[in-house]
Amino acid sequence: MTSDCLDLQRNELGATGGAALCTAVGRNACLRTLNLKENEMGVEGARALSSALALNTALTSLNVALNGFGAEGGAAWAAALVLNTTLLSLAIDSNGLGEEGGEALATALVHKHPALTFLRFVT
Repeated sequence: MTSDCLDLQRNELGATGGAALCTAVGRNACLRTLNLKENEMGVEGARALSSALALNTALTSLNVALNGFGAEGGAAWAAALVLNTTLLSLAIDSNGLGEEGGEALATALVHKHPALTFLRFVT
């Protein structure tokens, strides 16, 4: 039996645990929904998850709110969204993306990712 939903909210994965998980997510063809809210992944976690998202062709819903990605994480997300075509729902709120990260993300979403139907991006 395979599962199409994984909820790891508030599991304190950190950057190392997040990066390990992201390697598997990048190769997974069954997972549709992933909740990684409040896992303290930081910039390194954002980079790892962005790399996975660029490769993944199955994930449609992702919650990465409250992970402390910062502006660098926002830029990494922007690069991933240019390559990903399957994500429909993204919750990336309260990550401290700042103006630079927010602008990069907005540009990617508007010009390169028209399939996204839900975005939660608040501070």
